[in-house]
Amino acid sequence: MTCRPCRRLLEKKESIFIGKTTTLIRSNAAAPRTNLIVGKLQNPVRRRYLAYWDALLKRNLGLRIDSRASGGRRNDLETLGRAVPLWRSDYIFEPISRQVRSYGMALWAPFFVIDVQSFRDYETRSLFVPYIDALYDVRVDDSDWDIVRKNLNLWREYVVPYYAADYYPLTRVSLDRDVWIAWQYNVEDKGEGVVQAFRRRDSKTVASRFPLKVLDTSAVYRVKDLDSGKIREP
Repeated sequence: MTCRPCRRLLEKKESIFIGKTTTLIRSNAAAPRTNLIVGKLQNPVRRRYLAYWDALLKRNLGLRIDSRASGGRRNDLETLGRAVPLWRSDYIFEPISRQVRSYGMALWAPFFVIDVQSFRDYETRSLFVPYIDALYDVRVDDSDWDIVRKNLNLWREYVVPYYAADYYPLTRVSLDRDVWIAWQYNVEDKGEGVVQAFRRRDSKTVASRFPLKVLDTSAVYRVKDLDSGKIREP
């Protein structure tokens, strides 16, 4: 059964939730804004908001909803069960924060999107996620499109096939500029996977070793360097 406010919104296409939220918050403006109070204020609105989405999905089979409200800060588990984040954050200016967001979101969401507009290997590969939105300005004549094609081909051929696999962080999460960050996607039944590792600018460690997860100790694995194309075996 669709709640009454949801029916009104579906039939009249009027946004009543914004007004409701404002009323709830203003009526308690003088009270201390503790987490408990904020939760009580938001809970009725959130339930109606989710009920509205459920009604939309029920009435429109195959409907796809893009969740990008509040610059990606509304990607809670209930929302992610009904929609996908096609814009995960408004902060898009440097690679370290994007690495950290990919590290964290992959723990909870198997699919999310990020924009790519860099012509540099490190920055572009820091944005390798399940889906890429290419925002390149094709009107710029001196752009190095060979780098773009190379990295997008690497992403499509060697990285994308594993994003539906099991995800394992290989380092602690950090915004520090003198560390490495790495994670692994692994298809256990096929004995395949991909590792994404990033050395930060101020790191004094030229090379690092990361113990990989859920490997078969009796198997022999081949490791392919995607830049050189060389395949290494023990």
